[in-house]
Amino acid sequence: MPILRRLALPLLLVILSVVACLPDGRQRGDDDDDDADCSTDLDCREDQETCKADDPSSSPEGICQDLEAAGDPCTLGSQCVSELFCLVDNQNNAGQCQAAPSSCQDGPACNCEPMLELCAPGGLSCDGSGDSVTLHCYNGAGGGSGDDDTGDDDDATGGSAGGTVPCATGSGTATVDVWQVTGAGTLRVDTTSASTTFDPVAWFSADASGTYSPDNPSGDDEFECSFPPPTYSCPQVDAPGAGFLAVAAYTEDCNSSGVGSYSVSGPLGSQVADDIVITIEE
Repeated sequence: MPILRRLALPLLLVILSVVACLPDGRQRGDDDDDDADCSTDLDCREDQETCKADDPSSSPEGICQDLEAAGDPCTLGSQCVSELFCLVDNQNNAGQCQAAPSSCQDGPACNCEPMLELCAPGGLSCDGSGDSVTLHCYNGAGGGSGDDDTGDDDDATGGSAGGTVPCATGSGTATVDVWQVTGAGTLRVDTTSASTTFDPVAWFSADASGTYSPDNPSGDDEFECSFPPPTYSCPQVDAPGAGFLAVAAYTEDCNSSGVGSYSVSGPLGSQVADDIVITIEE
């Protein structure tokens, strides 16, 4: 399947806007006793309990339980007491209620960028839901603040990494991130949160400029994204050996910020190019 199925669309100018982690607060409802049956947090005591599902993978039904304190396990920020958020280390699929870093004067309600110091460089998403924040570290937690203050995705290494890319692929051009590929294997690009979802595309390149060639392996809609965009799916690329992987985003089916957040896994080295514009010819 050719990856340029929509490059005839006009190229949109994308402006990256800084967004806060939290939307407007929600209203909670019933004041149930501890251990009462529930379907959502609205069924539990406001600011005191959360609805713990018996089996989150099959049903939201569960019982009301006290909010978790600092250091206690969590999967969502709504499970933590006030002023705490849930830090999820996606490498071990575990979360912990924590206080926001000292650079966040407004606690978990601060902008997502200062949260970078709590994650290893290259893989982060921040989701707000009412009065809660869930921070995902896709490269592991506790990695420091990265190489710069931009919150971008430079120099992540290992078997999985991540970053952001503008949704600016159309009219024969693409804005791409380029990653070093260390050997033959399967590379997968996935979305990392509902608020930053987009429609990604990727291709293997023989050079660090991310040049596209129809003769090289590419991926577009090979598997269902973890956080699906309105239409289409996520790419998988079978690398024939060492080289480079270009990651781009289609202009349409992007979140309102115009920038998509992604994770990439496989035989990876370092990121070698960030948000460069290239010309694509079939």
